[in-house]
Amino acid sequence: MPSIKNTYPNYLMGSIIGPYYMQNPIMSVLKAQFGVVTPENATKPASLIGTSDATHNVADLSFNEADTELQSAIDNGLKIHGHTLVWEGQSIPWLNNAKISDSDPTPSNPGLTAAGAYANMNDYIHAVLSHFDGKFNADTQNIISWDVVNEAFGGTVRDSSLDPKDWHSYLKATPWLQATDDNYVEQAFKDARAAEPNYNVLLYYNDYSMDDQNKAAAVRDMVKDINDRWAAGHPGKQLIQGVGMQEHNGLGTNPNNTRKTIQMFKDIGVKVSISELDISAGTGGTQTADQKTAQAAQYARLMQVYTDPAFKDTVQRITFWGLTDTNSWLSSGSPLLFDGKLYPKDAFYAVIDPAGYLANYQAPEKPPGGKTSTAAKGTPNIDGTMDDIWKTISPIAIDVTQAGNTKAGTIMPTAAARVLWDDANLYVFAQVAKDPSEPLDKGNANPWEQDSVEVVVDLTNGSSAMYSNASGHYRVRYDGFASVDAGMTDNQGIPTKMTSATTYDETTNAYTVEMRIPFIQITPAVGTRIGFDVQVNDAKAGARIGAFAWNDASGTAYQDLFKIGTLQLAAGPDTVPPVTTDNAPTGWQTHPVNVALQATDAGSGVASTYYSLDGGAYTSGDSISIASEGIHALRYYSEDRAGNKEAAKEKIIQIDLTAPAITMPDIAKVLISDALNYPIAVSDAASGLDSVSVTLDGVPASTLIKAAPLTLTLGIHPIVVTASDKAGNSVTLTSQITVYMDTAHLNSLFQYGIDNGFITTPGLVNSLLAKVKQVQAAGTDAKKAANALNALGNEVSAQSGKGLKAGYAELVQSVLKSLSNK
Repeated sequence: MPSIKNTYPNYLMGSIIGPYYMQNPIMSVLKAQFGVVTPENATKPASLIGTSDATHNVADLSFNEADTELQSAIDNGLKIHGHTLVWEGQSIPWLNNAKISDSDPTPSNPGLTAAGAYANMNDYIHAVLSHFDGKFNADTQNIISWDVVNEAFGGTVRDSSLDPKDWHSYLKATPWLQATDDNYVEQAFKDARAAEPNYNVLLYYNDYSMDDQNKAAAVRDMVKDINDRWAAGHPGKQLIQGVGMQEHNGLGTNPNNTRKTIQMFKDIGVKVSISELDISAGTGGTQTADQKTAQAAQYARLMQVYTDPAFKDTVQRITFWGLTDTNSWLSSGSPLLFDGKLYPKDAFYAVIDPAGYLANYQAPEKPPGGKTSTAAKGTPNIDGTMDDIWKTISPIAIDVTQAGNTKAGTIMPTAAARVLWDDANLYVFAQVAKDPSEPLDKGNANPWEQDSVEVVVDLTNGSSAMYSNASGHYRVRYDGFASVDAGMTDNQGIPTKMTSATTYDETTNAYTVEMRIPFIQITPAVGTRIGFDVQVNDAKAGARIGAFAWNDASGTAYQDLFKIGTLQLAAGPDTVPPVTTDNAPTGWQTHPVNVALQATDAGSGVASTYYSLDGGAYTSGDSISIASEGIHALRYYSEDRAGNKEAAKEKIIQIDLTAPAITMPDIAKVLISDALNYPIAVSDAASGLDSVSVTLDGVPASTLIKAAPLTLTLGIHPIVVTASDKAGNSVTLTSQITVYMDTAHLNSLFQYGIDNGFITTPGLVNSLLAKVKQVQAAGTDAKKAANALNALGNEVSAQSGKGLKAGYAELVQSVLKSLSNK
């Protein structure tokens, strides 16, 4: 089996030591895999108390258990990192007048002054370091470093009145702070350095949740501030030489935040130790196959960060907080590299070869079975009070007990949340009513152990259990104090800002929390699904006594986004119908028409658009093609997703595809002696006639062309008819009429003269008609016909102005001449 310490020879690879680890085969594996160990409990103050609780004297501390553990480690070739000297947990109460125990709140050292507490701190630190140096570092340095102060910082400022830019404001209200002042961290390091004056034992500050950028920045500022003051009197030296990042992680931990934190400490020139590494992935001491591989992948990602060549001079030690799952303080989450039978897990091999493991890793999807709900569209005012829009939303119950975070006998608060969304933000409105006997409480330094509401949002909805820039974990205390455990950032890495407001009533112990959380990296729309959960923390007498969620029963959603439910964005409480418009043209059209219907709805969104053509049944659709001629009635309306229906609208579409019809009579010729009656019919069945133009011989005429006998000259007369309809269609039709005379009808010419008084001498009529008969009798004999026509013409000429009216005689002469030319 490969060795972790041999795989990473440039790092101090470590685990922990305790009674369980001192036996074989555990010790055999421990020393084969690691080169340094941290006592899990033996060097904490509570383990060294001896009889000093009665005497209040560090001379009565007991080191027997610690000496045994450390000697066992040293005998097996392991170096020691000491943990820890100053801590609020597992402490010695009399040192700082803390309560005697959790069950006995009596002060342990009444009358203790700040000076007395500082003296106790100094005495304790000197006693412990002197003992272990004398025993284990006299000839060979076996103890290489110490956590001087552990977990002094909270995740937020301890009081909302304090300046978040001042690192002192992040100091938790621990017994040490209460017994001394906000210089106690610096003084602890000074006391430790006085006991270790040669700087060969490295002094660390150690804390949890260091992937929280706000907390990490506060710790960085503290370390720099203290070291700058120390360097003024000790050139080239650091009082705090390193920072321990505990790294109790989950599948949701974002490695990018861990990288940013290490960079912070690299920038101020101090060492970093990964001091208590584990990754919980599972419940009840069991893991699914997906949880095992996801845990391994998370170990691989984080190991790539820790061992990044960019941090080779910064990260010194990587300590896993245990060896086997069953003996972990977080055994329920199976967080370590070996199972209870000491078999290496996937996580072990991922630590050995991170890149290789990740190259073959298939990330699991969010498992089914979580709760689902909807968020309606709408925008409230963020003021901690229930706007009218909230009253239209059905609440979701916050009633899932997180057994691991809830003490027996805790009365579940009555709690529910409502959720809204708009194009920019998600909105949460939570109402909490505690048991009337339990006052609202913010006494604990940890924000999650105060009466508060937490919201987890994953905009990628289960693409990974790991927190990313598109997922966030937000908390708001009953009195409005807000904290962000994991915030979303935009594409430029700039954190988004959660906005909140609260109202509370200390007479009823009820409160409301309203949040506005910006959307990033998605375009929200009806139907979008996001990961979501909301949790209520129930506190009493300075401690969290219960935690209740909408979905997460494990209490690990802060580390694992697969533990949260799913929220689908839905249409809002919409009472306004859609508005539909069309692009139909007005007036008559000479081509088929395509009509597009465009519906908009600012509330719930458009569900469907319907139309009816010419009284037919309504059809769903938003595009209509109309090709037939005529006047068409288009009616339409739309409905939105809230069921609102707009009143139907009507648009008239007029289509005329053909030009007017022109009909001319079947008249090709007319005798000059006959009257002309030429009726022209023009019509348009669709849009109707707009204009008609008729010309005869280029002269405007009517659609009924009339001409008296002898008014048209012999020959061809063109007729042109142009018609346009109201749609703009136009047509032109041409025809012609021939005015003629032949010998067969020549007598009609003279008969017309007789009838109309153009022949004034009665006796002349017989003579003229006799000559006409001679012309007709000539038949096809051209010579006889010519002679007869000539004789007739001579008589007409002789009688012009005498027995024949001159104008008539002239017209007859022209007719006779035309006959002679044939």
